[in-house]
Amino acid sequence: MREILFKAKRVFDDKWVVGYLVKGESCYIITSEDFYSAVATPTRMCTEHQLVDKNTVCQFTGLLDIDGNGIFEGDIVKVESMCVGGENIDGIYTVNYDEAAFWLEDKENQKAYLLFQECCEFKIIGNIHDEVKACE
Repeated sequence: MREILFKAKRVFDDKWVVGYLVKGESCYIITSEDFYSAVATPTRMCTEHQLVDKNTVCQFTGLLDIDGNGIFEGDIVKVESMCVGGENIDGIYTVNYDEAAFWLEDKENQKAYLLFQECCEFKIIGNIHDEVKACE
């Protein structure tokens, strides 16, 4: 079973933080501890909780790229060695989530594929909220 983690950009400095998501009425927070199982104290609330931009919240897929980096919703990945129905579909994809599963979406060719790790390699090259790195 995968750990359900999120990443988002902090409001005050635009840096990425990873942890558990807490949705408030007027704000979103990433916390380093599972909010529902941790005992919250005023000190913890100030030091281990990060106010984040709700528009940058991305859920962890449970998969890692070839460099060991966690793949999140919104990541742009280069895919190699991927075949679907006998067709090689290597290319650049955006990772999306639709309430039931994670998908690789190719906006150029208007195609989408279920995200899975078997028989393919992923390399994160960017995120929809950041500039794309140069392809290696």
